[in-house]
Amino acid sequence: MIFFAAVLKFTIALFLFSSSSSLLKIGTITWIATIFLVYHIGIWSTGYLGPCKCLGGSLDWLTKSQPVIKNVPKVLIAYLLCSYLFSLTYLAKRFRLIATVKVLIISVFLFVGHLSYAQEFEATGKVDYAAYNNNGSIGQHLHYDFTVAVSNNQWFIKAIWPKSYSAEHGCNGKSVFGIIYDPSLTPTNVPTPGNINSGTYPLLMDPYNRVLWLAFASSYYIDTVTNNFMPAPWTDPFNNPRAYAYKVQIERFRKPPKLPAELTFIADKGLLSTAATNVNLDNPFKEDIASLSEIPVGFVGGKFLTTGTTNYNGLEVPVKFEMMQYAPDGFPVVAKWSGRVTKLSPLKKESFLPKIPERGISVADYRFRDKEHNVRYINYNLTNGNWLAENDPALRHQFMVKIGRQTDLPKQYVSRTLVAVILTLLFVIPPFVFLSFKMWGQKKTQQKG
Repeated sequence: MIFFAAVLKFTIALFLFSSSSSLLKIGTITWIATIFLVYHIGIWSTGYLGPCKCLGGSLDWLTKSQPVIKNVPKVLIAYLLCSYLFSLTYLAKRFRLIATVKVLIISVFLFVGHLSYAQEFEATGKVDYAAYNNNGSIGQHLHYDFTVAVSNNQWFIKAIWPKSYSAEHGCNGKSVFGIIYDPSLTPTNVPTPGNINSGTYPLLMDPYNRVLWLAFASSYYIDTVTNNFMPAPWTDPFNNPRAYAYKVQIERFRKPPKLPAELTFIADKGLLSTAATNVNLDNPFKEDIASLSEIPVGFVGGKFLTTGTTNYNGLEVPVKFEMMQYAPDGFPVVAKWSGRVTKLSPLKKESFLPKIPERGISVADYRFRDKEHNVRYINYNLTNGNWLAENDPALRHQFMVKIGRQTDLPKQYVSRTLVAVILTLLFVIPPFVFLSFKMWGQKKTQQKG
C-alpha cells in the first residue's frame, strides 16, 4: 500500500509540473484532496483520533506538538477542496496565477512528505535475560528471539520463547493490542487470552517485550512525555506502584526516528509520595505499597541503553541494547536484558495488530476501564479474525450495561456513519460531474469548429 501511495504521489506531482492545462491541474488536485478527505472521513467514522501521515513526516521538522501535527493536514485539505471547488466554477484562465502557486505548494508537500515518510523497518534478533541472586551470581538465565516491525507511530512486536510460548503486541497509533500464547496454560479447545489498553504505552506488556518496545518503537510515545515522567519499564505498571516512583532522564539520537540512546530512572520525592495512588494502578499489593518507603530519593532504579546503532535507509536503528534493574539495598544489578539485532529488512507487514487465531481469543479490554464505576475491563470473545474499535456499538452497549445505564450509542454510531457517507458523496460527485460537462462542452465546441 505504501508503495502504491508513493507512486500515486510522484505521478500527480510530475503531472502538475508538466501539464499546461490549468483546468486539469485544478481537477487533479481536487481529486487527490477528495481522496484525502474520504480517508479522513473513514478513519473518523471508525473512531481513530491519531495523527494522519498524508503529508508524510514533513510536519515533524517544524513542531513536536501532536495537536498541531494532527490538525494541520485537515486545514490544508479543507483549503484545497474549498478553493479548488470554487475555482472549478470559473474559467481556468482567470485563475492561472493562483492555480500555479497552489500547484507548487501541494507539489512540494507531495515530494517532501514522501521523502520524510518512510520511518519504517523490520528487525529480528535475540535477547539474553539474567536475574541475579543477592551474592551477585546468576539465578535465572533465559534466551528468546524477537521480531519487530515499525512504521512511524504503528508497531508490532513478537517475542518467541522455547516450548512454543510467545507474546505478540501491536499498536495502531491509538491503542495497544496483545495476545499471549502459552501452551502450558491454555488448552487447545479454549480461546487464547488477549488484551487491549488505551494509549501508545504498552501497560499490559511484560518487561521481556517492553525492552524491545523501548529499543525500536518508543519514539512517538517519548514525544509526548511531560515532566520527565514515564512508567518504569522493568515492572508491572498496572499492579506495582514502584512503576510510578521515578523521573526519567532522556537522551535521544538526533537522526530519525529519534529513538532513545539512554534512559535513566531516578527516584523522585514527589512521585514516591503519590505512586501508590496513581490512576493507572489496578490492584496494587500491600507489600509493594509498603516497599516504596525503602526507595531513597535520588536512587537510580534502572537504565536503558542503546549500545550500538546502524544507518538503515537514513534511519538510526539500534543493533545492540540493554536494560538494567537495580535494587536499593546495595546489590548492583537485580536483572539485565541484553539484545542484539541479527537482521534488518524493509517493512513488509501491512497490519500491525496481532493476528487472531482460528480458535479465537478472549479479550480483556481495558479501554473501558472506569474506576468510578468499579469497572476494570470488559470481556468478550473474538472469533471472526477482526479486532473491534473502541466505538463499536456492541462494546459500548456492553460497557453501559455493566455500569447500569441504558445507552443510545448504537444510534449515534449509525448517525455518524450516515453523516460520513453523505459528506463523501457531496464532495466526490460534484467535481467529476462538472469536469465531465466541461470536457463534453469543449469537445462539442471543437466539433462545431
